[in-house]
Amino acid sequence: MKEEDFVSDYISNCVETGICSPASIVEKAQQRVDEIDELLMAQNFLRQEKINLEKVIRTFSKKTNRAAKPAINTDAEESELTEEYRDLILSVCSIVEPSQGIMPREIINKMMNHNSIKEYSHDERQKVIYLTIKWLIDRDIIGKNSDRSLRKGDCWENKPG
Repeated sequence: MKEEDFVSDYISNCVETGICSPASIVEKAQQRVDEIDELLMAQNFLRQEKINLEKVIRTFSKKTNRAAKPAINTDAEESELTEEYRDLILSVCSIVEPSQGIMPREIINKMMNHNSIKEYSHDERQKVIYLTIKWLIDRDIIGKNSDRSLRKGDCWENKPG
């Protein structure tokens, strides 16, 4: 909305609600500015708190998950895949299948709470999903479009099942 339109609309709304004097309109606008300032301060506080909480999570994730790092081998043949990894591969495929093109980041975001990787840290989950996508691309089960989005590959029928 243009600035002139906003000012005009704001004054019209004030008049419709019975606020007609310039002083009253200014007072109402100042009250709203004060409310917005409070909300922005609270938002900044919450943003910083979120950052600090993520640091706490990373600190404990690194300590508690050192032994649980995923051992993903993108060169592994299908027969060498664990049941959990096979399940992860099929889940990625189920996300790719209905789309004509989906970005890898979208797949990663959708897969972050997958049961087979919940015990890993946030960063390790992203890595496992990325390596799963790579495994599928390397075998042309998933192909890349020119915009780097992912689609069914030429060997889609060869996906683990």
